[in-house]
Amino acid sequence: MTYLETLVVDLWSEHGFIEFRCGFSLRSDHVLESLTVELPAAD
Repeated sequence: MTYLETLVVDLWSEHGFIEFRCGFSLRSDHVLESLTVELPAAD
């Protein structure tokens, strides 16, 4: 069984861009894995 230790979800708007960030870490390794998707606000 795999246990989730941390879960982060963030929606951010700055300097004409919209960012969606998510990340997680597992209890077994404590390493934060993350993904960021950035789009121009006009889209």
